[in-house]
This record gives sequence, structure tokens and C-alpha cells, in this order.
Amino acid sequence: MEHDLVWHYTSIDTLTKICKTLKLRATHHAFLNDYTEIAHGARIISELVEEHKSRAPNSDSKVHKAMRQIAQRRKISDDAAKLKAIADKIQKCASGNDLDSFYIISFSRARDLLSQWRGYAPHSGCAIGVDKNVLSRAFVDIVPDVGECIYWDTPSIEMKTSALIIAEGGANFLGLCPEKLAEKIAKKAKRQVAFTKNTGFSEEEEFRLVFKRNSEEIFFENGKPFIEVSIRKDIFPELIKEVVIAPNCGDQEKRYVDFLSCALASSYKKTKLFEVTTSSLTFN
Repeated sequence: MEHDLVWHYTSIDTLTKICKTLKLRATHHAFLNDYTEIAHGARIISELVEEHKSRAPNSDSKVHKAMRQIAQRRKISDDAAKLKAIADKIQKCASGNDLDSFYIISFSRARDLLSQWRGYAPHSGCAIGVDKNVLSRAFVDIVPDVGECIYWDTPSIEMKTSALIIAEGGANFLGLCPEKLAEKIAKKAKRQVAFTKNTGFSEEEEFRLVFKRNSEEIFFENGKPFIEVSIRKDIFPELIKEVVIAPNCGDQEKRYVDFLSCALASSYKKTKLFEVTTSSLTFN
């Protein structure tokens, strides 16, 4: 069976900890390598909302068309004041200040990418290939929002950040009053914020898990707050499919990871927990 893999670049020590503890670390969004990420997405949403808010209610914009459809279906007054009120609510909920509980785990679509090795495993390390179709059900008592990042300069961004937020949100919540409808739509806006990145990072093709902290303890290490999310033991054998050893590593590191894969496999009645390969790059 062919698997759709995404890659987490990290150290071999971190791989070992994940395998032994069945825990992954999700970092607070404000302390990611690009600390402006969430603010960037919030600014984009706010600018779109401002643009649509200033247009006349008979505008041809996707937002207003969708809002008029919602208004017609629900037989509510379609006036500029109501559209403005909903847009204001979306803008408030999509602001950076309302997003302080996002914790993120990042993966890449790229299996063996030089910039990722340099950024996350500059001296030695590995890329952990996990089945992305397993990730959404892999965790104990918490379900992440899972998806690919949107890079701002792509042609479909307005459709994704306005038509999807409004039209899809409206279609799902037609029975709500305008205020509740706006809150529900705002949640979709917040999802777009969490998955929107600057186009300068597009090479990494990021796939992201976004967690909203509930009662999880916050830990602190190397100036970064994070939470730990537990992987279900029954799911773990399905999760990691391949580990690629970084370019700067030698035979010793590959032998170690091979040994780790075999040693842990017996607990799951397998001969190997995952395949181990080596980067095809000759330098790092």
C-alpha cells in the first residue's frame, strides 16, 4: 500500500524520544522560527475584511455575494450595516490577540530538501516520514487541525480566505443569527490565519498540525514554550513509515536508527518499525 508521507526534520535524539515516550512537541506559534507567521495571516485576513467592508452591499465581491445568498435564504435584511457588523466580528476574531493558544507541529512535503537539513539538522539528524492520513487520529484526547500551508502570493488566496470562510461557513450555519454566524465564520478565518505563511517560505511545502491548548501543561526549553501531545499506542506502528538520515551523518547514525527500528518493533509484533534510508545529497 502506498502512503502519503510528510516529513519532520529533527535530531536523532528527538526521534528516539518520540519512539520511547510516544509524545510530540507542539511549539507556541509566537516562538516558531518565523515568529511573524500568525501575525502575517491575521494581517491578510484583516486587510481582506477591510477591503470588503468598505464596498457597497451590491458589490460583486465574493464575500458580499455569499453574504447576500445567506441573507436571502434566511430572509434577513441585506443592508450595509449588517454586512459591516459581521465583517467587524470576523476581523476581531481573526486578530492576532485572539490566537495566543495555537501550538504547532511542522512537517514538509519535501523528503530530502537541503534548506530543511540546514534549518533543522545542520550537523546531524534525520527526517521522519509519517503517514499524513494517520495524523488526524493519532493523538490521545486531542484532535489537531490538519492541513497544508497557503503561501500568500498564490492566485487562489482570496477564494480561500474569503469565499471559503464566508460561503462555506454560511452554508454550514444557516440556522444561526447573524452574530452567531459571524462567530462561526470567524473560526474559519482563524484556521486560515494558522495556515497562511509568507511566500518566501514556499519551498518547504509545509504541512501543519495546529493544536488549541485545553488543559495540557506548558513546558519551557531554550526560550520556547510548548505542549506535549501523546500519540495513541495502537496508532503509533502505522505512523512512521521511513526515516531518512541527514547528509552529514555517517554509517554509525544509520546503524543506530536501524537498530532502534528493530528493537522497538517487537513490542508491536513487527520485524521493523520503519524503513531507514540515507539522504541522496552529498553535502549539508
